[in-house]
Amino acid sequence: MLIREELMRLKTAPRDLRKFGCRVGGVFLLLGLWFALRNKPWHAWFWIPGAALVGLGAVAPKTLKHVYIAWMASAFLLGFVVSNVLLTIFFYLVLTPVGLFARLIGKDFLERKWTGASSYWRPAARRGEPADLERQF
Repeated sequence: MLIREELMRLKTAPRDLRKFGCRVGGVFLLLGLWFALRNKPWHAWFWIPGAALVGLGAVAPKTLKHVYIAWMASAFLLGFVVSNVLLTIFFYLVLTPVGLFARLIGKDFLERKWTGASSYWRPAARRGEPADLERQF
C-alpha cells in the first residue's frame, strides 16, 4: 500500500521525465565508460540503456513515463527493505544481545536506578573556557 501511495504522488511532467532520462542515462553512460576503460566485456550493457534513456529523455520524454514509474517502484521497494527488514534484523541480532548481556552483568547505561539520594543532579564536566563556546562554527 505504501509503495502505491508513493507512486501516485510521483510527478510525471515532461520536465521531470527529461531529468530522469538524462540523469539515470548519464549514470549508465558513465558506468559504461568506466567499464570500457577498465577493459570489462560487459560495458555495452551500460552503453545501450544509457544512450536510450538520454536520447528519449532529450527528444521524447513522455515515452519514459512507464520506465520512470518502474524505476521508482523498485527504488521504493528497496527503501522499504532497507529501512524495515535490515533495521529489524540489526535490532534483533545486534542490539538485543547487547542489551541482554548488559542486563545480565547488571549494567545500567542510563543510570535509571533509584538510590534514595536527595538529588539526582550531576554537574557537567567542564570542557574549556566560556570563550571557546563563542563562534562555534
